[in-house]
Amino acid sequence: MRLANTKLALMDLKTYFAGGRGRAKSLAAQLSISPSFLSQIAAGTAPASPTRCLDIEKATGGEVSRKDLRPDWRDIWPDLAASTTPTGEPHDPA
Repeated sequence: MRLANTKLALMDLKTYFAGGRGRAKSLAAQLSISPSFLSQIAAGTAPASPTRCLDIEKATGGEVSRKDLRPDWRDIWPDLAASTTPTGEPHDPA
């Protein structure tokens, strides 16, 4: 069964952190990294590895997408590029 017009709202890490007190600290603990390193990733001053991007996407339940964490995501995950439109929206073949 497919749900029509259902979209997951994606956001960057800073927006995710603003969604509730302690979210950054909790996410850092889940990822086994320091809150300061996670803050650097959110600010763009420290790169997130492809593996870390996947971990963040999973830990946030998809609220923060790996696409939002790496400007070169099309090179790393070409399968995702094939499943989105030029505007970045999911491709719906039906």
